[in-house]
Amino acid sequence: MTGVDDIHDWRSALYELREYANGLIDMEGQVFNLLKFSYDRLKDEILQQCLLYCALFPEDFKIPRVDLIVDWLAEGLIDERRTRKAEYDRGHAILNKLENVCLLEKAEDDEGQICVKMHDVIRDMALNITRKNGSAVFLVKAGLQLLEIPNEREWSKNLERVSLMNNLIDGQLSTFMLPKCPKLRTLLLQYNEHITKIPNSFFVHMQSLQVLDLSYLENLKRLPKSISNLKSIRGLLLNHCTDLQYIPSLAGLKKLRELDLQGSGVRAVPEGLEGLVNLRRLDLCDASRIQTIPTGLLPNISHLQCLRLDNCMQVNVQTEELSSLGQLEMLGVQFSSLSKFNSYVHTHHWQRLSHYRLQTGDQYVGDSLLYCRQVFIKGYNLSEREEQDPIIVLPTNMQVLEIINCHLPTSLSNLSPSLKGNAIRDLERCKIDECMGIEHLWSFTTTTSSVPQNLQTLVLESLPDLTRLFKYKRVGTRDGPPPLPPRSGTFSSLKLLSVTRCHNLKYLFTPCSVQHHFKNLQLIRIFHCSMKYAVADKEEDDRGTENEGNSIIAFPKLKYLELLCVPKLKSMCRGTKTIICPSLQEIRVLSCPMLRKLPLSTIHMNADGQTSEAHPTLCKIIGEPDWWNLLEWDTPQAKSIFQPLFSIPQDVYTMMKDDIWLKDLRRYEEVK
Repeated sequence: MTGVDDIHDWRSALYELREYANGLIDMEGQVFNLLKFSYDRLKDEILQQCLLYCALFPEDFKIPRVDLIVDWLAEGLIDERRTRKAEYDRGHAILNKLENVCLLEKAEDDEGQICVKMHDVIRDMALNITRKNGSAVFLVKAGLQLLEIPNEREWSKNLERVSLMNNLIDGQLSTFMLPKCPKLRTLLLQYNEHITKIPNSFFVHMQSLQVLDLSYLENLKRLPKSISNLKSIRGLLLNHCTDLQYIPSLAGLKKLRELDLQGSGVRAVPEGLEGLVNLRRLDLCDASRIQTIPTGLLPNISHLQCLRLDNCMQVNVQTEELSSLGQLEMLGVQFSSLSKFNSYVHTHHWQRLSHYRLQTGDQYVGDSLLYCRQVFIKGYNLSEREEQDPIIVLPTNMQVLEIINCHLPTSLSNLSPSLKGNAIRDLERCKIDECMGIEHLWSFTTTTSSVPQNLQTLVLESLPDLTRLFKYKRVGTRDGPPPLPPRSGTFSSLKLLSVTRCHNLKYLFTPCSVQHHFKNLQLIRIFHCSMKYAVADKEEDDRGTENEGNSIIAFPKLKYLELLCVPKLKSMCRGTKTIICPSLQEIRVLSCPMLRKLPLSTIHMNADGQTSEAHPTLCKIIGEPDWWNLLEWDTPQAKSIFQPLFSIPQDVYTMMKDDIWLKDLRRYEEVK
């Protein structure tokens, strides 16, 4: 009844609830009937069917939202819409509705994917509902550590959905196994890694099958030829079948909509794809043994909405064929050379995509789903250009940029025309790692800035030549006043700043830059650096002219401060300036033996002379005991005030290895 405010609806629901309650004789029956009442109140049959589908997964299983939506699309539970984004929106709306009425729970798996989970009691209710006239239409034995597939008697002719996922079913399925399930629409066999062979007869009497999931059958080498005769199938999911070598022709699967071969061992694109006019998703991400996409294939499957060729370094794909896909919305592709990358960007085909991942170089970027517009560059000398042509051309609407192991020009803004001015106003995440040559990121004048205005996350790692984050350039005569950065809040969107192994970097901020550009920072991480101070005490222009800033430096929204392995760090700020962080929640300090002061205002005193903590938001200070005991405080009472918040790290190694970029990107992907 969430969101219902009409009195008539509530009266009707109350009447129905009382009817359900009549005749209840035990708690189990009472609970079941109350849950059944919530199920019936959904009214929408699609909502009900989508809920029942979740019962196919094991108890307490965290079901990735997008995987579930793909299954629903393949089985036709979600009506086909003009775009894949619209279909995903419909799927998420259904899941939100089921969460809002408490029939599903929000969850997150170990990889950070946003998921849903079904409570055991609700799952039992759902399975109970699936029994029609005493005959079950679901056969669910998921996550029960089965060693053998259920015997043939359990495969009744009325079955519509079967789930045997997450078991230990061993070896070869019996050649005598001949399930006769003419109504079967869904068969989930994923995560049975010991299965090595499926007999040809197994699928012969499953002509209504729409969804077949064999993902993570890591020892399966061949698919049976009977797969070719599944005329009704719409979703064939074979991701991470790492030993898979043979797939029969798929030419007869005219209704096939979703073909997932992500991370599989196949060496060639399956035969027969060119005639599959209903194919909407072809996922070959991380199918690294595939070396080529047959010429002419992509134009023949022109209704594709999602194409994944990322993490396939050996695949040679034609730029012209990619740009011919007019209905494509999501594209992942790894280009074999920088020239092919530039050639594709020049087509502007990326402008019509809602999501893309464009790679060049030998970088592996993981197999997460496409949620945004990402560019990954690795292993090129990008510091020199021939005549006026840029070495690399970047899409102007990218949201994530990652550059690894490249030789860069002294300024990032000189890398590509796309990185100048406001051309990249959509860029929100940027990581530069193991790159030589770069001395500063962007440049300012008194009136202009080349910094992306919406940048939220900046991660800098192993940049030996980096001396400052940005550089001020003088405009006009050299006799004028020293330049100040634009006061429009150039970094006003920046929330996360992480700097690792940048040993030439003397400081991160100047007082003026903090005052005007870094007020929204929520996390600062300094790891394995040689700086003595995070904030300089003076402003410096190109001539070395110095300008005194305000005596107080404030990071009003800073929540997390991590200082790890910065052995020369003496203080957050040089000189007599005071740093205020009123929103600070957690401080982590490891291997910073010279750090003697924290950016903490110790106590407040009211009119009655009573003291209180200056940091009511602060929850935790993590550090080493020796360091803590040597800290200097403003007042004798300060240490006793903060002592209850201090703790020793439980796992130093985990803290040091924490991949802040990957974590942030996963959070970002969830939102997108």
